Amino acid sequence: MRPTDIFAWLSLRLQGAHSNVHYPNLSYVQTHFKLEPSKEYGNMDPLMMTRQILDTYHSLTNFEKTPAAIDRARHAVLMMAYRFHPTDLSRMPFGVALPLKEAARLCQDQPQMDWPPIVYTVIGRLDLAKMAGGDTTGMGFGDAYRHKKEFVSFFAHILHPIF
Repeated sequence: MRPTDIFAWLSLRLQGAHSNVHYPNLSYVQTHFKLEPSKEYGNMDPLMMTRQILDTYHSLTNFEKTPAAIDRARHAVLMMAYRFHPTDLSRMPFGVALPLKEAARLCQDQPQMDWPPIVYTVIGRLDLAKMAGGDTTGMGFGDAYRHKKEFVSFFAHILHPIF
């Protein structure tokens, strides 16, 4: 038995070719080959990140259950927020991270208003993350955040008459 090429599997998922073949996990390989893990370092899964990526892709490409693209993207972003570290996307291969980044961008344009702050951070909406956290001190109008002092000095400079 040869494991499926993960990049080919991800590509097929994105193309909409949903076969009944799931990407094999370690428990399947263990039972298929009758292997016994050493568990010297505990009950750790060395392919945990791979499993998380595959689960996120599954939610992103679940066309039958969720036909709307924005809903699939929102579900995938929720999974990314709770399963990945913020730097994980930057460490992934470009072809793997690109659809996940596109889902985050889609949610950035149309965010839900009832998400926790971590989800807003994943999609790059720090303004909404700050408001969802309940701490709105120091918020001004503008790019994302501008401390009150910066906000006042910025407008004082603009409104100050030139003599």
